[in-house]
Amino acid sequence: MREIKFRGKRIDNGEMVYGSLSMGGGCPPNYDKTHTFIEPNEPVLRRIEVHPGTVGEYTSLKDCKNVEIYEWDRVMGTIDGESHEWIVEWEETDDYTGWPIGQDNEPIEVISNIHENKETKSGGTSPRNG
Repeated sequence: MREIKFRGKRIDNGEMVYGSLSMGGGCPPNYDKTHTFIEPNEPVLRRIEVHPGTVGEYTSLKDCKNVEIYEWDRVMGTIDGESHEWIVEWEETDDYTGWPIGQDNEPIEVISNIHENKETKSGGTSPRNG
């Protein structure tokens, strides 16, 4: 069974937090759907507000160094002896696009994510900065 969890950048201090995703705030009739939270898997229930554009889902895959791969991660790998860099993205079809990760390919490594390091290896900037 696939583990479902998320990661997002905290509003209060900019650090990444990991856990379950929840949205909304307040109590009826003042319920507000404009807030996004990550609930860490900890003994004490708490919700940490995150920037909505930085939320990424765990792919249930790990890189060659056993690091979890999330949506919006920058990964590096080799194809036919050439080094390449990709951004992991989720498409509307509920499937990952581009080079298939973890399917008889050369090992890949997570090198950063677009929310912590907006510069690509070639010097460009990702269109989806958080």
